[in-house]
Amino acid sequence: MPEYIKAHGIIYANELKSIHKSRNPMQPIFEAFTNAWEAIFERFTAEHLQNSKIVITFHYTSGMFNEEEHKSCTLDKIEIYDNGLGINEKSFERIVNLRDNSKSALNKGTGRVQFLHFFNETIFESIYEKTNGEHERIVLVLSKKDAFLRENAILRKDSAELTSSSEYGTLVTFINPIDEKNDGGFFNKITPFDVKNELIIHFLSRFCESKEHLPQIIIERYENGKKLEPIFIKKEDIPNPDKTEPLDVHYSKLENKKVVDSLNCEHFTLLSFVQSQEQLKKNCIYFVSNGAIAQEVSIDSLQADDSIDGNRYMFLLRGNYFDSIEDDLRGNLHLIKESEFKKQGELFPEECILVDKIKEETNEKINSVYPEFQARKNDALKNLDELKQMFLIDENRIVSLRKKIKTSDSDEQILAAIYRADMELVAKRDARIKAQYEQLKSLSPANQDYQVKLTEQVISFVKLVPQQNRTNLTKYIARRKLVIEIFDMILSKELECVNEKGRVDEALLHNLIFQQHSVDTESSDIWLLDDQYLLFNGCSEKQLDKIEVNGVKLLKEELTDEERAFKVRHNMDGGEIDTGIRRPDILLYPEEGKCIIIEFKAPDVEVSMYLSQINKYAMMINNLSDDSLQIHAFYGYLIGENINYDYIQEAESAFKEAAYLKYLFRPNYDVPGRFGRPTGNLYTEIIKYSDILKRAKLRNKIFLEKLEKIV
Repeated sequence: MPEYIKAHGIIYANELKSIHKSRNPMQPIFEAFTNAWEAIFERFTAEHLQNSKIVITFHYTSGMFNEEEHKSCTLDKIEIYDNGLGINEKSFERIVNLRDNSKSALNKGTGRVQFLHFFNETIFESIYEKTNGEHERIVLVLSKKDAFLRENAILRKDSAELTSSSEYGTLVTFINPIDEKNDGGFFNKITPFDVKNELIIHFLSRFCESKEHLPQIIIERYENGKKLEPIFIKKEDIPNPDKTEPLDVHYSKLENKKVVDSLNCEHFTLLSFVQSQEQLKKNCIYFVSNGAIAQEVSIDSLQADDSIDGNRYMFLLRGNYFDSIEDDLRGNLHLIKESEFKKQGELFPEECILVDKIKEETNEKINSVYPEFQARKNDALKNLDELKQMFLIDENRIVSLRKKIKTSDSDEQILAAIYRADMELVAKRDARIKAQYEQLKSLSPANQDYQVKLTEQVISFVKLVPQQNRTNLTKYIARRKLVIEIFDMILSKELECVNEKGRVDEALLHNLIFQQHSVDTESSDIWLLDDQYLLFNGCSEKQLDKIEVNGVKLLKEELTDEERAFKVRHNMDGGEIDTGIRRPDILLYPEEGKCIIIEFKAPDVEVSMYLSQINKYAMMINNLSDDSLQIHAFYGYLIGENINYDYIQEAESAFKEAAYLKYLFRPNYDVPGRFGRPTGNLYTEIIKYSDILKRAKLRNKIFLEKLEKIV
């Protein structure tokens, strides 16, 4: 009997949203091919790989026209078969557990999510050998259809039975593209030759390493059940590298606000391939992660469609560093830009590998091993000197551009880069702007006239910007910049009202983000938490009994005796307290049936003492909200600064630390249902004010860059 494999500790409907669909329709094929390749190499040694095979089969239904120019085909299914080790007990556990990296620390365990994003169903049929020597045939179905997600599952085991067959292997079948127009259209048009070329390019690094012991790789196509001539990927199809060069890239660090090289470095290998312009579509550099193409970058000294003596060039850069920074979306690398490192250095490790440095070193290596590339570079530098003479540009203003200039850059692009560099060299803060800036320290969000005073400061600030640049600066950009600075000054106790008290009150931060007793989210600064919150209805510091959602009271007014007893509690003194008078710091309603609960704590308050506060609000709303609202999904955010992770996890072990993002989260908490109400679901995060400030700065980066250029 089919059995849904249910998840524990996560909600698949939410979790799947965090792993984005690839923009490449071939990604599920790449994922399945990778799994097949690994299964084969688990079973066969190098000398026996000639007995292994991977077969990719496309099944189509063709239309009524047989002539090639009018022929139309519709995809029925895609099958990927391998005679590898099969889905044994360990493999099954990896399929069941999302983000399971037991296969390898570099294997994120999320590749199969691409199957879910692209196809309605993925069927696994596999025969494997059990630990007792018996063979079992297992059939699994992977899907994110409603029937699965209602069971909090993405996997269903349809059968598992012993078999007399001694064959190993796995057949993966993709059925019905979810996006019929785009993905379906892509697969309807693709040919076996296209698939072959895509596989060779994508896995070229891996194929080069295994060229002498390549498995049988077959690409088949069926039309109306009739098998057409198959296509093979053979040893002869894999090009040999023209050159293989070592490449070291140093880590970067900040010294006196300048990016400099550290003594540490990462080791890479650069493989170059030279092919005719008929064979190779474009010149490019590929970063390789775990044997597959991860990111494409351009060659500085050669345009993509250029050729030299009828040839084009492709470069593969691979190394353990790329393998270690791939995220949940296979082929997506977490690479840090120099501009980000300069402006938000506190968000990153002390030393980082910068993508700008990787590109620079790679292009320099290419120019050193291919003199014809350096000749193209010299032509570009000659053009730069001509522009310098024509426009009387000082050498000091272009010295930094000599390494960065590309042969593909137009005169307009080169001049624009020069003028940007010029602005960076000569720009200084105007003394009057700085004086205006200092006046911010006298502002306090707790004062009733805070909004008026802040608006006055913004207007004055904009008036001081030179006339020729004023069109690049809106009041909104300036306001966001100033609010972030006030937030920073509150936390660092530089604001005068904080200096006098020596303590940062919760109300001060609350009012900065969303004025207490207000219902106007649009005019608030709640974007500090998340920009999309500006779009939601909500309220700040308002009694539960008095809150309205779209004109309807949040809490029902007519209560049964049981409901009244639940709402009106007995306190320690024997008296009664109506919980309806409680005031959540902020409530937001993103959409029907959902509620965001935000609670602030003063920076010196131990947050672990208040872990149940949001739970209580959620339980009250879940069980006593008006019947028409049906609010049962909650998102809680407990914000403070004195956050001890150990204390929190001692009190509530369900909280987990988010990798790299420095916050705690509890993916799921069952909000008990009463009076016939369903059990609600509460997702909770515990975040520091200082981390919210860092996030806001990062999100606001584009605005800040424009502001910095002007000011």
